[in-house]
Amino acid sequence: MATEILYFPDNDAIFFGTGRDVQIYSDGTDLVFADGGSGGTVDFQCDVAFATVTGITTLTVTTATVTGTLTPPNVTDNQLTPGVPVVLNFAVPDAATGNTEYTIADKIEIVDVTVQKRSANGGAGDTITIGQGANAITDAMVLNINDGVLVRAASIDDAYSTIPAAGTLRISWNKVTDVACQVTIFGILRA
Repeated sequence: MATEILYFPDNDAIFFGTGRDVQIYSDGTDLVFADGGSGGTVDFQCDVAFATVTGITTLTVTTATVTGTLTPPNVTDNQLTPGVPVVLNFAVPDAATGNTEYTIADKIEIVDVTVQKRSANGGAGDTITIGQGANAITDAMVLNINDGVLVRAASIDDAYSTIPAAGTLRISWNKVTDVACQVTIFGILRA
């Protein structure tokens, strides 16, 4: 039986049926879990000392209050248990050619980037690139697309795609017409 992995950042109530193995990560409080029968196993990890649990056959509770935030497990190569994906989302304004830098708290490996054009159509010469500091991770994604259209990174340079903890993620753009867009970065936590 496969284990389901669930992550809930806020207060939620979770109800699930019989015989399901579930691994739950949460930084919410007063979470309620109900199992409709027996045979399931729940591994519950949260940053609170107490959660209300009803009807669970097997329950493992792990509390961690070091920083007040939840850190899902790292992902390793050839790992047989699933990890939790990391999603970073950034709104890029229609601004003159430039870049914005962000300090990334945890070590992550970027595995995919999607950009949605927002507010107006782009034009010839409009591009956006994701990098680790001055080193490009992605190709220059062309924003000569209509509002609402998506573009994905055609390549990811594995020499720079793993950003260390406290490392710099840079979003750079070249504006000719309009570069307003939403950048969504998909990654995995690395040790």
